[in-house]
Parts: sequence; structure tokens; C-alpha cells
Amino acid sequence: MLEFLFHRIKSNLLLYLLLLVGAILATAVFSSIPMYSNSIMQRVLQQGLENEYNQTNDYPGLYDFTWDNSRSMDNSLIEQFQVSYHDYITADNNMPLILNQYLYKSNNVRIERRAGEINSMTCKIATLSSLSEHIEILDGRMPEPSFSDGVIEVMIPMNAMIELNLLMEAEYNLQKNGINVITVKVVGVFEADEASVYYWQEDLYENMKTSMVMNEADFNAIITSVTDVYVSYVQLRSFYDYTAVKVDDISKTIIDYELMSDWKDEKSSKAFMSLHMYDGLKIFNETENRLIITLLILTIPIMIITMLYTFMISRIIVKNDENEIALLKSRGGSKWQIFFMYVIQSTLLGSIAFIVGPIFGSLICRVLGATNGFMSFVDRASVPININLEVRLYALIAFVLYMVCVLIPAFKACKTSIVQYKVKKNIVVTKSFWERIYLDIIFLGISFYGYYGYMIDQDNLGDAIVSGGRIDPLMFLISALFLLGANLFLIRMYPYLIRFIFFIGRKIWGPVLYFSLLNVSRAEQTSKFIMLFIMLALSFGIINSSQARTLNLNTEQRVYYNDGPDVIVSPYEDPKLVPDNYINMFLDMYPPDGIRDILTEKVGYFNYENLEGIDGITRVFTHDEVNLNERGTVISNVHMLAIEPDSFLDAAWIRDDFLPEHPNVYMNAMIKAPSGVFLSSQFRDDYGMTEGDVIRLSWDQSKKEADDGEFVGIIYGFIDVFPTYNPYHMVEIFKDQQVKEIIPETTPFALANLNFIEETNNIRNIDIWLSKEDGITDDEIQEQLVEKELEVKRVFYTNQDLIDAKRDAQLQGTNGVLTMSFVIIMLVTIMGYLIFWVMTMKGRALKFGIFRAMGMSFSQVNQIIIIEQILMTGVSIVFGSLVGIIGSKIFVPMLQKVGSPADQLPPFVVVILSSDILRTIGIATGMLLIGVIVLYVIVRRFKVNQVLKLGED
Repeated sequence: MLEFLFHRIKSNLLLYLLLLVGAILATAVFSSIPMYSNSIMQRVLQQGLENEYNQTNDYPGLYDFTWDNSRSMDNSLIEQFQVSYHDYITADNNMPLILNQYLYKSNNVRIERRAGEINSMTCKIATLSSLSEHIEILDGRMPEPSFSDGVIEVMIPMNAMIELNLLMEAEYNLQKNGINVITVKVVGVFEADEASVYYWQEDLYENMKTSMVMNEADFNAIITSVTDVYVSYVQLRSFYDYTAVKVDDISKTIIDYELMSDWKDEKSSKAFMSLHMYDGLKIFNETENRLIITLLILTIPIMIITMLYTFMISRIIVKNDENEIALLKSRGGSKWQIFFMYVIQSTLLGSIAFIVGPIFGSLICRVLGATNGFMSFVDRASVPININLEVRLYALIAFVLYMVCVLIPAFKACKTSIVQYKVKKNIVVTKSFWERIYLDIIFLGISFYGYYGYMIDQDNLGDAIVSGGRIDPLMFLISALFLLGANLFLIRMYPYLIRFIFFIGRKIWGPVLYFSLLNVSRAEQTSKFIMLFIMLALSFGIINSSQARTLNLNTEQRVYYNDGPDVIVSPYEDPKLVPDNYINMFLDMYPPDGIRDILTEKVGYFNYENLEGIDGITRVFTHDEVNLNERGTVISNVHMLAIEPDSFLDAAWIRDDFLPEHPNVYMNAMIKAPSGVFLSSQFRDDYGMTEGDVIRLSWDQSKKEADDGEFVGIIYGFIDVFPTYNPYHMVEIFKDQQVKEIIPETTPFALANLNFIEETNNIRNIDIWLSKEDGITDDEIQEQLVEKELEVKRVFYTNQDLIDAKRDAQLQGTNGVLTMSFVIIMLVTIMGYLIFWVMTMKGRALKFGIFRAMGMSFSQVNQIIIIEQILMTGVSIVFGSLVGIIGSKIFVPMLQKVGSPADQLPPFVVVILSSDILRTIGIATGMLLIGVIVLYVIVRRFKVNQVLKLGED
């Protein structure tokens, strides 16, 4: 059996190698999902923790367990806390430990300075681990064990020395209930070592300002021997290297922390516990799960195409073996013996793929990590790759799918006897399994049901996302099911269309057309299979490119909408800094008194107007706490944006479809009527304001180092979309001190004319907006600011926000997988296409030889090949392209619901680029031309005498 098996592999070596390629691709793609998600999430995790540390100065890797009780603590319970803390937190933590710290404090005791003089201030005695390594001793020394001597040495922080009014080398009696309990002597004064950033986290030094620190042995001796002094405060802290936390460790870290927290809640309500990065890890864990689900769904097209490819190659191999299978069965071989032979060879190839696939998957991950958009790559640091147990599990799933695709054709063939085989050869057309169960109709039904549910439940879906609810995966699957169902339906109907064309012209068709139409109408299942292969590749390629372009463009536009221009500069505004030459330039335009104040903002404008690489500049004033008064109705916290309408559109990013009219219409209205103000529709809907109403806007500039401002304006219209204005802000609703839900609330908005406001107000803190010319980098702008010595309070570059947005794990994963999907689908399709037609032409050698022997010219044979290619491959290209375009039009807009209302500005735009469609069709057309050339060469090599001799044999 094994000898026969290896003989079969040797005789079909090329096909088996191609089958192995399919298995490796499937395994590589599937195993790359957890590999890539873990890698990208590892990078996102480290960036997130680092940003948290930089912004809050709270060390993310800090475990803090605190027990604060005004009454005496049970020593046995304290010991239980220590043991449990060690068991849950420190014993089995995969992060490297930087520092373990413990702090014990006693209850309050009063200080007797001199005999009979009691200090009104109270203090605590304390012991703090590793203190000597993390302090700077200002005077004296560290305390030594001295309980047996009667006078206990203590050390005090400098702030305690000031707070308690203590002296160095002085002795103090500490009293409880009017009785001296211990005598202490101050032998040292210290300050926190600035280099020990971990040790003094959370204002620990400040919290020690009423404490006297002593040796641990002395502290324990006092607690156990002095009746009225007991432990009232325990703090255990562990600092772990958060930069070493792994994605795989997050679940265990969360579970251990929650178990310890639950145990703590059972034992004492006075205990408090925190892990600084706990909330971030919880959110991160949910994000990782969503990313894996997204990647799995996005790889469905690749897996479908790869499995179809594997199935096709397996069918070709089995078809070549059908004669030998029938012969083996006629000689007494059972179907299970023959089937077991295919199981062995499939297992052999699958095992190679199982071992090699993850290695190729790691290469795919490295390419995906460099994606910056669809089919766009940047020189980015490679993501860390780890082939772990989870990766092998995914590879095993791919192995199982591969085995199913390979063994189904073999199992069917093994059931065929030699008689059935001879009968089967004479059956022209049979319906496949999917046609008999109407799988195409089922897929279309599910997809339309999902789309219908999306259409009637859009608001509920948005609310679910806002409140943290999960989205039905059907939302992402229905587009793939639609493409699959629509293509299968067209495959079902196409033979009927060809038969109809054949029927209406059957009396006029020449031999070439007659044979071509008849052959296509009676096409074998394998021919339908390759048509489906091409159609799915094109439709998936088009919708994948549309999805990627849409996500990327809307992400970029969201950043530009929220930020406004390319560059925002906030200059210093000291009137004394206005140069004299500028004063002289404007003496004829402004009164001499106060001209410096008037020109303060203008000077900044002139300085930046001359920067090279700038093609637009304007001034913008924003204020978030404006009061709007309309006939006694006062609305507070209005977000006001004051602009220069004549130059705003030169610098700000804006889309022509933002507003009911073109943006120029609104700018011209503000120029002609400077007092005109545009408000958000909330003022009209909630307060009944109408166009033409007179309003007063006022604000407090005290925080902006200027006088209060106000002006009277006239309502000119209502708008809800404008650069930098997002009407929604997310509000957390709490219940029982926990976030119950997050809901969007609207923010009122006013758009006014800055030039008009400046006529009556001395405005400060006006930003300068700049737009860059194409090809100008942020570094070039920054270099000019330095060279021209333009001192500014702040320079903001929108490009940085754009980079951060593109680093989002979900977006990177989507771009990477869609790019990988497009490339692999096209590669596999080309391979499958060429294999199919080469094998088909070789199988039809006898038929073409007969045609040549009957007198058909070589040109006519070529015409048959070309027409069949057009009727099958060409039509497949047209059908696949149409289905892809229609699917994009229907389902890509659903992407706008993957986010909260606050993320839906600017208005969502669907991108279906003709260049992407033409590129996809161009690849398919090139595949068609290559196929025609290859087939031409094959037919050209046919020798009639050898073909006819083959037929006689």
C-alpha cells in the first residue's frame, strides 16, 4: 500500500506540490491570526501603558494593598492578609519584580516635649521597608535597634520635623490616655530621594509628615508589649516591570487581582486594593477579543478561496486516479483500504503544512505589521512574533479544514465501482450538492435578513455600541455570505443563459461557436468550480479594497475634522514684545494709544504668514464656556468658534458636503453680515430660536489673562457640522459607584466672526491655523520656527494624531488582513486558474486531435479556446466585478455603525475607487491573457498522429 502510495505521489508530483502549497497557505493564514493579534496588541499594550505613565505619573505596574482602621487590628488577620497577598499577587507573577515595599503605622499618640507639656499635635510610629536605600539623609543617621535600652531611636522626614515642630537629638515621651508609653529620640532627618521614583509613588513622602520611623524590630516589640499602641495602618506594595507584561499574561493577572480583591472584601470592609493598570488591562482584554473576532471574520474570504483551491487540486488528483481506484476495487480492494491510502498521503502533506505553515505565518505577520493602509507599507519597527500554543491550535484547525477538503473527493471516489465509473463517464451534467440543497438561496436569504435587521435597527445598534454592548457578528458576515450566495446563484443560472443563446441561433452558428456554446452549456462541475473561483476572487477583492479605503479615508478625515488644519500655533501675546517697526507700519491705520495691544495678535500672524511651504493661514478663537442670552433665556457652556471668514477655508480642512450649502455660502454670509452667528440646531429645537433673533454672547477671559468679552449678534442659520465641533460628548452614568452606561450628550455650538468680535473686545489666546503645501513635512515647519526664533506656547501638528490613529490595533489589523487577503486571493486564483486549464486542455487532447483529423484548422481550434475563455473566464470577470461593486454599495456603508455617535463626524463617506476596481479587473484580465497564451502553446504542441494513436489505445 505504501509503495503504491509513493508511486502515486511520484507520478503526480507537481499536483501534490501544488496541494502542499495550498495547505501551507491555509495554515499560514490561519495561524497568523493569533500571531498577528498578539504581536500588534503587545505593541499597543506597551504604548498604552507608557502613555498612561507619562500622562498621570502613576506607575502602571504597582499593586497597592492598604488596610486603614482606627481600631486595633487583629495580628492574625494581618498575617492572613500578608500570606494571601503573597499567594495571589507575588508568588506566581510573570512580570519581573522591581521592589516589594511594606509600611506599618500605629494608632495616634501624643508628644510630650517637656515634663507636663503635651503637644496638641499627634503622631504615629511607623516602620518602612528598604528605607535606607531610597532616602537622602539631611542630618544624623539611620535608627538602630534600641528597645531594650528604654529610649527608642527614630528617624523623621523633613516635613514631619516642620509639621510636628521636632528637634534633632531631642528625646520625646509619647503618651496614650495621659500615660507615657514609650520614649523616642530623633537620630536622623531625611528627604525622599528624587531618583527613587517608584518607591515614593502616590505621595508616600507627604503622607509620612506625621510619622516617626523606627527599626522594624523595635516597632514589632512595641506592638506586642505596649497595650495601648497597636497597628492601625498596613500598606503592602509591589512594583513590577510593566514593560515586561505579556498579552498572554493579562487574563491571569486580572484573575489573580480579582481573586485577591474578592478575598479582601470578605475579610474586611476597611481594606483597599488597587492595581494601577487594572482598568487599562480590562479594556485591553476586551479590545484584543474584538480584534481576534474581526481578524477571523476578515480572513473568511482567504480561507474560502484557499479551501476551494485545495478542493480543486484534490478533485483533479482523484479524477486522475479514478481509473486506478475502480481497478483496485475490481481486484478486491475495499473502499476503506483505498480511502486510508488518501488519509495517509493527506496527513503527510498536512503535517508538513502544520510544521511549516506557522513559519510562513510569521513572515506574513511581519509584512502586516508594516501596513499603513490598503496596499500601503511604511518602514515601521517589526512586531514581536511568538509561535505559542494558541498559534499551533489555529494551525491545527487549518489542518483539519485542509483534511476535510482533500478527503471529500477521495471518499466519494472510493465508493465508485468499476461499473459505476464507466456509467459516470457517459453522464454529461450532474447537479452538485450545493445546487441540490439550494445553498446559494440560503446564503442570500441570510445576508438579506441581516441587512434588513441592520436597516430597521440602526439606532438600537448604535446605542448598543455606545453602551458597550456587543455587535452581532452577523453584521460582518452578511457581506461575505452575500458575495458567496450571489456568485453561486449566477453559476446556477449561467448554463441556462448559454443554452438560451445556443437555442436561438442553433441554425446559424458555425462549427466553432456551435461547439463552444454546447460545451459551455454542458460544462462539468469542475468548469463551474473554476468560474466560481474567479468570481469570488474578484468580488472579494473589490469589496475588500472598498472596505479598506472606506475605513482609512474616514479615519483620516475624522482626525482632520477634529483637529482642523495641518498645524496649530499658539503664540505668546505680550504687547511689550511688539517690534517698533510694526508700530510704524500701522500708525495710519490705528490710533497711537493702545496700538501695541491691537497689533499683538496681528504680529503673530505676520510672522507665520511668511513661512515657506504654507499655502493657507487664518486666525481662530475658541472658548468652551460661553453664555448665550436670548430674551432672558441663558444657555451656558456653549462652544464658540470665532473665525476669519475670508481666510478660514484656506487653512481649515473641510468637505463640500458637510453643510446643506457649499461652505463658501456661509463664509460669504459672514463677510457681508459680520454680526451674523450660526448656531447648532439644538437652539432651534430645544429653545425655539429662529433666524433673525438677536442674541448676546459673553464669556469670562479671566483665565486667559484678559478682560471679559461679549458681543451682540444675529442668528443667520443653524448648522450641526463644522471643523473641530463634535456635538456629542460621552457621559458616564454611575450606579452604586460603578459605571452603569455611557451615553452621548450634545454640546451647544456657535460660529461667529472673529473680526467683528475684535472691534469691541480685546481678545487673547487666538490660535493661528496653517495648512501645508503638498510634500512639506512637520520637521520643515518646526525648523523654520526655530530659525526665525518664533517663541510659541504650543505647536500642534495634526499629522501626529493621524499617525496615532493609524497605530490603532483594529485599523492596523484590518488594513493588514485586507491587504493580505487581496494579495493571497489573487495569487491563489492565478495558480488555480492555470492548473485547471492546463489539466483540462491535456484531458481534451484527444478531442482536439479528432477535430484536427476531421479537417478543422489550427486557427479554428484556437478560436474555440478563445471563445471558451471569454464565455467562462471573461464572463466570470464581469460577474465577479458586478457582484463586488453591488456588494460594496450595499454593505460597506454598514461600517459607519462600528463606533459611537461621537465617532461619526464628519459624515461617513463610502469609497469605491475605480482605480481599485480596474486594478482588480486588470489582474484578472492579465490572468486570462496568460491562460490563453499557455493554452495556445499546449494546443500548438499537439501531434495529430500521436493523439489518434492514444485514442486507439
